[in-house]
Amino acid sequence: MRSSRAARVWESSECRALREAGDDEFGAILAGMLVGVCGVAPSLSRTDDATHAMIRAAIVSAVPDAIDQARSIAGLSQLPRADQ
Repeated sequence: MRSSRAARVWESSECRALREAGDDEFGAILAGMLVGVCGVAPSLSRTDDATHAMIRAAIVSAVPDAIDQARSIAGLSQLPRADQ
């Protein structure tokens, strides 16, 4: 179930136009959101390459669970996984 604010944004003409524009524009939004996550996580840790590599691996491995959790919140079932 979406919050009313999120639903208003999702249903706005601007957001609808981005969804209908195709994968490039929607992909750019998703990439921007990921850059935000990937910028915040390392800022809370040491700045060495090994730590940042560990953070990258942790983010990549968490994506399937994060998507399934978001789908669960929206009342949807988990997506099938390649390893299952």
